[in-house]
Amino acid sequence: MKKFFFIFVLYWLHSCNGTEKVNADTIKTSISEKQNTEKIERVIYESGGDKSGKNVHLVITKDSIIYRLTEGVTDEKTIVNLSLNNNNKDWEAFIDKIDLEDFEKGKPSKELIMDLPTIKIIIKTDKKEYSKTDIQNNTTWDYITKQVIDIKYSQLYNHLNLKK
Repeated sequence: MKKFFFIFVLYWLHSCNGTEKVNADTIKTSISEKQNTEKIERVIYESGGDKSGKNVHLVITKDSIIYRLTEGVTDEKTIVNLSLNNNNKDWEAFIDKIDLEDFEKGKPSKELIMDLPTIKIIIKTDKKEYSKTDIQNNTTWDYITKQVIDIKYSQLYNHLNLKK
């Protein structure tokens, strides 16, 4: 009987420790989600879809960083969680520090540049094409039109409420 009681106490202690760890992780996740939510300004554009038929979202943060979501996501909480995790495979890359003054003047940049540790992506907005340069191998190639980020500046004006 003592042996059974001892095993039960060990099992109970082990169960309590596991529960505490789960609760701690949950608290950390909640804090992280709240911080991410505060950084998101708004979802500014949603295209018709990519090759696989899923929607493409552009999300702008309060520090003027735009993220491109390549998978269809409609849940705002999910967008928030994905948008600030650049390593998430659902994100192709991010456009860093877009110049919003160009939008205000009605003269958007001809090129939007995404800088990653080993990859540099240039979007040519006037030609509706972008190239991807591998900095390490110094190679460049173009994407087909269907893969282009189609940024419609009139829609950006509407969503951002910018005046010309």
